Amino acid sequence: MLLCVAVLLAVLLCIRHGRPALKKLTARDDIPGYALLYADRKQDKNKDFGRLLYSAKYDLQGRPDYVFCSRLLGRIVPVELKSGCIGEAEEPHHGDFLQLAAYFLILEDVYGKRPAYGRLVYRDYMFEIKNTARVRREVLKAGTVCQFSETEIEGVNDDSCREE
Repeated sequence: MLLCVAVLLAVLLCIRHGRPALKKLTARDDIPGYALLYADRKQDKNKDFGRLLYSAKYDLQGRPDYVFCSRLLGRIVPVELKSGCIGEAEEPHHGDFLQLAAYFLILEDVYGKRPAYGRLVYRDYMFEIKNTARVRREVLKAGTVCQFSETEIEGVNDDSCREE
């Protein structure tokens, strides 16, 4: 019996560590078994929807398009929607990747839960990206993407981070 448990654990570890940190899938904007926790626009009279999320720990701010929460385990998953297509590219655009990685850090600080993965959804494909130590290092190494002031944190002037 103990041998069976050991073999099962070894197989599960191999499966988990054998998965790539990035998966390209057909685009979809829902996550079965998850409820909407946050959206970047006001919806359903939820006062938290649309607010700028700010991490004092990492000095980062942002509004992910959606954050879903697992109904069963309470895990959170950020989802960022992109208007363009990715075509045959095997990886997302680097700036989009860094944006999602920044949301990993922000959400961990704001909600006290570390997202295991997130989704970048283009019109034709989506990428599931694991929140690994390498991903976290890369976004921290990238540094501040834009400047902000106290009024921007409150949402008064929130277009200082527009793409150029």
